[in-house]
Amino acid sequence: MANIIPTNISLNELQTNTLLKVESRAVATYRAKMAIRGNSLLSSIFIKSMDPGSSVKVNFYDTTSGNEQDSERFDLNGHDLISAPQSALTDRILVTKIHNKPQVEVIVSGGIVEFGLYVTVVSTTTSLLDDALVREGDTIDLGTDRGVPFACKNTTTGL
Repeated sequence: MANIIPTNISLNELQTNTLLKVESRAVATYRAKMAIRGNSLLSSIFIKSMDPGSSVKVNFYDTTSGNEQDSERFDLNGHDLISAPQSALTDRILVTKIHNKPQVEVIVSGGIVEFGLYVTVVSTTTSLLDDALVREGDTIDLGTDRGVPFACKNTTTGL
């Protein structure tokens, strides 16, 4: 059974709110509803500590003219599964393609996790492509930085 956060958090563009304050949470699914005026969310999860063998997964989703009772759920970007980091960790993602009523679902499994979740409604000009740009000579981390894949065409074979 999910632990529903009772408030419906309203945010305008460039406003920020803590969806889940930093505290220890047991194995369960936690959900919060939002009403936003903007088209993207910058989401940060801060993991302060985790029991060995525990993990946390953050999923964002929304509905359109239907609702969850109609079995409509459109999955949006979500944080990757986080399992027992060696030290405190913050992970950030940009959640795009949303309507005005996104919801978050945080699944804690395997043990106690102390964490918090923070969101900001960001400008329509923000995109993952903007986030992927680096200057020549900058150091990149291929494990976490995003890049733009490219394709080449062989002019001899046409492929």
